[in-house]
Amino acid sequence: MDKIFLINQELNNFTDTVLEEKFREKNPVYGKVNYYPIFASRLLLFKNILLEEAIDAQNRVVPFFNFIRISWVPVLCVLDYSDDTHFKLEIIKHIKYHWTANEIDNFKTYIKSRTDWLLLF
Repeated sequence: MDKIFLINQELNNFTDTVLEEKFREKNPVYGKVNYYPIFASRLLLFKNILLEEAIDAQNRVVPFFNFIRISWVPVLCVLDYSDDTHFKLEIIKHIKYHWTANEIDNFKTYIKSRTDWLLLF
């Protein structure tokens, strides 16, 4: 299946250190959302950032598009880009602990066509 969020090739050319520095800037180049697919594809170095971003209180209320929240994007990118099933289960457990039941239900409704992802819940 096609990826939901594509990797920005210009950002992808940055080293891991520069990528993280740019992400942590007050107004990151290209916005924070464009970093998540790269972080998910370089999971070993960025898993803590993805976990933090998925439960960040601000990200959980700020809409990204329609009813999708910014906090969903790191989770979607992990599901999309990571081959690490253990970490996929870890991030799902993490959000189930921190998100409300309504947030989880809305997220599951959004991914309902991705049955392989739903099975992780």
